[in-house]
Amino acid sequence: MTTRQKNAIVLVLAVLGTVAALYFMEKDRNASEPAGARVLAAIPADTFLLATIDVAPLRHSPLVEPLKALGATGMGKDLQSQCGFDPIERLDTLAVALPEAEGSGDFGIASAGPLTQEELLTCARTLMHARGANLGTRKAAGFVLAEDTGILGGVYGKLAVRDSGPFLLAREPWLSAMMDAWARKKPRVETNARHMDLRKTLEASGGGAGKPAVLLTALLPLKLRDRLKREMSGEVPNTAMLGVLGVEAAGMAVTMSSPSVLDFAAELRCDTPQACTEVRDLITKKRDEWAADVRVRLIGLGGVLQGLTVEANGTRVSARTRIATDDARRLIERALDLSRAGSNVANATTGTKAAPAQKDAGAR
Repeated sequence: MTTRQKNAIVLVLAVLGTVAALYFMEKDRNASEPAGARVLAAIPADTFLLATIDVAPLRHSPLVEPLKALGATGMGKDLQSQCGFDPIERLDTLAVALPEAEGSGDFGIASAGPLTQEELLTCARTLMHARGANLGTRKAAGFVLAEDTGILGGVYGKLAVRDSGPFLLAREPWLSAMMDAWARKKPRVETNARHMDLRKTLEASGGGAGKPAVLLTALLPLKLRDRLKREMSGEVPNTAMLGVLGVEAAGMAVTMSSPSVLDFAAELRCDTPQACTEVRDLITKKRDEWAADVRVRLIGLGGVLQGLTVEANGTRVSARTRIATDDARRLIERALDLSRAGSNVANATTGTKAAPAQKDAGAR
């Protein structure tokens, strides 16, 4: 063997060793990254609405109790009995992302937590078998895809899983867009300055009380706002509505400043300072009207509205208020009761028998 051949072999081995090291470093990095970072890494940059939920601080909060009661007769019960785990207990972070472009899929869900790929695939297989469907799996872009192989499979969403997360659920083509974002084949939401700047502002709104448990940001498409303005061109000018149509981005954060108090923060970004002034005036007017409404006070929102502060600063509008955790729980319970009552009315008109609404022992 010549010296040149030996050098070539050494070079090849060095390259292979470097590639292997980089692969395992990247694999370990993905597994050790915080759940929130892994979830955001699967969100495409062209997301219209992004909502993230930090499940950990909410897991043992009174706010979760009404949702657990709702799940006892729905999907939560199915997952617990057929899959062997409670999603609230096993997920750390959840994100919902809506595409801006029409026809790109309804929405996508990304989540992460101490669940394995096999657990999720077994759960998907059990649930699909229960409704008479067959599960097919295949590998794609570093994920294992689980999908309905029947003729109506395209109607349902697909599940994309990997051991270190994230776990994705969406319909095509939005699912592929999310996988491409994870694989860095297309820009991630982290490169979208409008989303990230708004999220950063809202994350700081807690004033040292910790990261928001719920964080939502939405970018309002200029084409849609321009179309609505054109449709209003023949009507009597409504400065308040024109101000609303001047809002180009909006966000909301919910932070648990203590186990008994929730802080709410909202942030709006406008095209012009005048638009923000109009929006501030509209919010202030509605706040005063609703706070004086007996019906609003009866459902427990009077104090929340009275404590709502609204400020306009250039092209930004900021709103802040807070609510006791127990009051928020009661509001959720009432909202669920109203939802069930509406469902019962709808079922009565169609002759469908609905399951009776569960009542808890606490006062409503």
